[in-house]
Amino acid sequence: MSQGNLKPNVDVTEVEAEGGQILKISSKWGIGSDGRLAKPSEGGFGVVTENGRRIGMWDAQRYFKEEGDSNG
Repeated sequence: MSQGNLKPNVDVTEVEAEGGQILKISSKWGIGSDGRLAKPSEGGFGVVTENGRRIGMWDAQRYFKEEGDSNG
């Protein structure tokens, strides 16, 4: 996944997990206030979904900013 998939000015709300499941995001980690994404050596970046699933930078297939609107 390239770092361009989470742009600083886009508030992603959903993530596609392995297997095509679309999950709502409840929180994110590894994303600075300037939109910079943490490198793997810094712990990486990812999201926590509403059902408590942690999806890291290597496991997300793509991100969505609104229902049905792909950002990746």
